[in-house]
Amino acid sequence: MAGPQKLTLCGIAGVLFALAGAGCTSAGAASEGLSGNLHRDLHTVIVGRPSDAINLDPARVTDNESVEVAEQIYDKLVTYHPSSDSIEPALATSWES
Repeated sequence: MAGPQKLTLCGIAGVLFALAGAGCTSAGAASEGLSGNLHRDLHTVIVGRPSDAINLDPARVTDNESVEVAEQIYDKLVTYHPSSDSIEPALATSWES
């Protein structure tokens, strides 16, 4: 029984090692990119997304990617207090109920 378990652990370790090595590139390869003319910008954050946002109108978004992008672009008039369900101002300075 120890033989197959040891083989499985070695296999898992080998796959993890291969994946870790696949993510490593040289500085030259990373700065060239696919087209060969992309330069590394140290002030830019690149975020991988599963798909593009379909709509950026926060009132009409219907997919998760659009919601996540709209949440980062637009601010709300009011928001919920983090530890309760009371409403507090965000962009709004006052309102009537």
